[in-house]
Amino acid sequence: MSIDNEEGYAVNGMGKRVSLLTLPIEFEPLTAYHIGKLNNRTGQVELQFTKPTHIRALTYTLIEQIAAQSGVRNYTIAEEENKIVVTCRPFLLRFEEGSAGYELIEHAKRGLIKGELHELKQDYFFASTDRKVTLTLSEEEYQYLSEIALENKCTIEDLLRKNLLMG
Repeated sequence: MSIDNEEGYAVNGMGKRVSLLTLPIEFEPLTAYHIGKLNNRTGQVELQFTKPTHIRALTYTLIEQIAAQSGVRNYTIAEEENKIVVTCRPFLLRFEEGSAGYELIEHAKRGLIKGELHELKQDYFFASTDRKVTLTLSEEEYQYLSEIALENKCTIEDLLRKNLLMG
């Protein structure tokens, strides 16, 4: 897939460019996606893979599994040079008995750069290693931080994270 000057296109198996606007009309995914599946787990899991050279690569199969199990709104895909980075909320991959999920899980293990994998019989839970901290602010403190965040064009969470981690 390539996005250039806000004109996106995907390349089909025959090498033909398909506009992203017509992609949902002309093609359908191999698995049904849940658009707004509820996932209130905190933290993030990050997977990184070398950009595949063919459309039947395990990376694309894994991304489809994440979309089907976790929900489309719970992950993002970024392309960096020759790598694909998938960032998502913690999720559970389920495989039916006798399915060929072993290669897919091994591929996911190799690509896991942030988070951890817990094996639960036939299920695999990709958990976050992020830790949540709760902070209570007075109304004046909150207003003050809101104004600073607005000036810096970021959220209060990003502002605090940036300033606390810088020392």
